[in-house]
Amino acid sequence: MKKFDRSICDISVIKNILKPISIFCGSLIDHESEEYDNIESLSFDSNNISKGNIFIGIKGLKVNGGAFAEQALQQKASLCIIDAEASANLAPKVLEKCIIVKDTREALNELAMYARRNFYGKIIGITGSIGKTTTKEMLKIALSTKNKKKQEIFATQKNYNSSIGVPLSLLQIKPSSSIAILEMGISYRGEMLKLSHLVMPEIAVITNINPVHIGHFNDLNDIAHAKSEIFESMHNPHKVILNRDNKYYDLLQNKAIERELEIITFGKHHKSDVRLVDYTTLNENSMNISVKYHNKKIHYKINEVGESFLYASIASLATAAALDVSLEECAENIQNFEALEGRGKIYFLSNKVLIIDDSYSSSPIALAAALDKLYKQKQHRNGRSIAILADMEELGEYSRNFHMQIKNKLEETNVDLVFAIGQQMKDIFNIIPSAMRGVFAENSLELFPYIKSNIRENDIILIKGSRIWQMDLLVKKLLEEC
Repeated sequence: MKKFDRSICDISVIKNILKPISIFCGSLIDHESEEYDNIESLSFDSNNISKGNIFIGIKGLKVNGGAFAEQALQQKASLCIIDAEASANLAPKVLEKCIIVKDTREALNELAMYARRNFYGKIIGITGSIGKTTTKEMLKIALSTKNKKKQEIFATQKNYNSSIGVPLSLLQIKPSSSIAILEMGISYRGEMLKLSHLVMPEIAVITNINPVHIGHFNDLNDIAHAKSEIFESMHNPHKVILNRDNKYYDLLQNKAIERELEIITFGKHHKSDVRLVDYTTLNENSMNISVKYHNKKIHYKINEVGESFLYASIASLATAAALDVSLEECAENIQNFEALEGRGKIYFLSNKVLIIDDSYSSSPIALAAALDKLYKQKQHRNGRSIAILADMEELGEYSRNFHMQIKNKLEETNVDLVFAIGQQMKDIFNIIPSAMRGVFAENSLELFPYIKSNIRENDIILIKGSRIWQMDLLVKKLLEEC
């Protein structure tokens, strides 16, 4: 049998898994067929599936993904995993290429657990209210070595950090990887417990605890308990990386101690293991940072500005310490980091207008930090600061209060002009000083002509809102037409 250095979900693994699944389901699929020798991974997106891969139809609240099995096969998928409900409406020719299971989510998790048991590298799980993706990407770069024996490091792709994305990520890890960095996000209590037992991290990083998705929890304390469930599959000598500055540090520390886990901390706090000593903003897109670890100072530069990047860098160094690798080399590597689209990336338009693309999501703490960044950028440029803001979602009963707090932040950071989208932002828009008001609109693209006609040379524009408002479309439009 051929061996492929692709992912843990290579042909040998797939065939081993397909055999019991197909027997259990009474499928006539020949799992030994060479037809399946090009399988690399699974996908739940029938429009974006590589030739030869497996399509798994996940049942959602409104749509059963299994209904798109025929479309996936037309895209050259090798086979499909669907449930009985979806199979009832498919033609016999399509069903010949389908494995029918009771629950496709359970099937996906079974595949992922098999993959996890067959991965012998180190797994790092990253969770937290904000900063997960930035920390994950920065850590991957920090751990990239320049020598010939370069370690292969896997990191979660796209936004695969959910109950569907995490198992798919496990199936994408290559056997040759020595380290896998998995982002683990939750929206409800109990989700992390399931993800923890699936991922079984040997190092867990909790970036912070903040009011994100708080509408699905009782309070911040409830969120902290939910995040701490990442420890439930861990044991001594596994390690935990905690933000010493976060209000819920003591709670998380106690939870880790209960599991007899080693704790490494990061932050400004004087007791932090990796302690921020000083940082200086050099210009509109770089900072010098100094940290202390074991009484040794480490100096490095990152080509981004803002507290979110600052904390991501020291969290990465704390994780490097847990891996017992050179912090000096990791710190040097961090200067190669570039912010991701939608997560603080900076663009320049032709008329020297600077755009801070923070369009991917929004929450009270993240928005306040973004406005601080806008304020600091203004100090380096002779232009106006413009905030284009959409509602922050999933805040539940706290929503109005959190949104109203933004009014004071807008004034505190001396924002010149505000454009708003969403009912909550409209309420703020109506009470800010008239000189600050730009335009209110129902969606992001509706704002475009007003912004285009209002921007001037050297303006700094922050674009931020919850994912549902598709603020990224506005960013794209500005980059294409301004």
